[in-house]
Amino acid sequence: MTEFDQLEQQLLHKLQSEESLGDIRFELGGEKRRGRLSAGVSAFLKISPVRFAPASLDSSLRRADLTVRIWISAPREYGSNACVDAFSRISDALLFGENGLCLQTISCGKVEYSEVTGTFRMESQVGMTGYCRESGK
Repeated sequence: MTEFDQLEQQLLHKLQSEESLGDIRFELGGEKRRGRLSAGVSAFLKISPVRFAPASLDSSLRRADLTVRIWISAPREYGSNACVDAFSRISDALLFGENGLCLQTISCGKVEYSEVTGTFRMESQVGMTGYCRESGK
């Protein structure tokens, strides 16, 4: 439909290839996967439905507003600051990296500990805007 059809894969690849994030395991997935046990810090990405709006008088140009939800988890022995550090580095990579999107908002919740999984967890959101043309126009 649009250039954003493959956005999750492209974002995942961009974060996986970022040298400063090499110690974080990135996967696509949502809230259901966030509690999985891991040997290190993990981040699960999910893009909420993209909202498209006309961007100009040219009806084929669209502004895409999207929210990337990121669930970060770290084993107990890493400590709760591992989640905060990972969020900070991911935000920096999205803010200063070349990804074709304009970062609008960054937010995160509190770090929580799960006795069930033995991990610290934190949910975060990154709001971004991009522009694209509809296919076939």
